[in-house]
Formats: sequence, C-alpha cells, structure tokens
Amino acid sequence: MLKKKIGLIVDILMYALLLIQMLYVFVGNNVHEILGIAFFVCLIIHVVLRGRWFKSLFKKKPVFYHFFDVITILLLLLSIVLMVTGMGVSRLLFPTFSFLGEPALHRYLATAVLTLAVLHGGMQGIRRAKKKRAAYIWVSLACIAALSI
Repeated sequence: MLKKKIGLIVDILMYALLLIQMLYVFVGNNVHEILGIAFFVCLIIHVVLRGRWFKSLFKKKPVFYHFFDVITILLLLLSIVLMVTGMGVSRLLFPTFSFLGEPALHRYLATAVLTLAVLHGGMQGIRRAKKKRAAYIWVSLACIAALSI
C-alpha cells in the first residue's frame, strides 16, 4: 500500500516537474536544470517501483498492452536521450558535456517526452475507466495539448 502511494506521488511529481520545465522562459536556466535532475531522480524511482513490468514484458497479453509496452519503451528511451541532450545544453551543472547538446533537439525531445508521458498515463487511466469512450477523448485532447506546448 505504501509502495502504491509513493508511486502515485512520484508520478504526479514527474508530470508537474516536466510541465514546469516546459516553462523555461519563466523559470530560467538554473531552476530548469535543477528540476531536470529532480525529474530524472523521480523517473529512476518510478522505474524501480514498476520493476515487475519489465518481467512481464514478453508474456502474452492483449493487443492493448502491446501498444502500451511500445509507448512505455519509447518514453523510456526518449527520456534517456532527453537527459543526455540536457547535459549537453547545460550551462550550470554539466558545462563540460557541451559536445552532446543541440538546443533545438532538446526542445523537440521534451515535447515528445511530454506527449508520450501523457499518453502513457492516459492509457493507465483508460484501462481503469468505466466510461472508456470519454477516457479516450480526454487522453486524445491531452496529447494534442501536450504537442502544442
């Protein structure tokens, strides 16, 4: 039960950190970089808490779950690349990694990660929703909003 509560807090915190970081113009570089580190710490906690997902990855499941698995793997891979490009564009915490950075790529990856994160979380919500059609509509609208940031 405690593991579920911690997982939920970490999930909400990850979304909040990602959204705040997307407001780079308002938060500034230093806060953005520190929040980026916090986001990846939360991501590591999230992956550790959801470790059994990796064990179930190759078991037979309905098609919905295969799509979810693809989205989750893409999200994880893009998040890792986002971290590397973030280190590359860093001016405060990782200035020696500047050879890894391309600011435009980092911005595009951030939008992709946000969109996939919304889809990832939304698919969990769809799975639990009683009104599936409404859930699909809300998740679709949230993904469109994430893409437009």
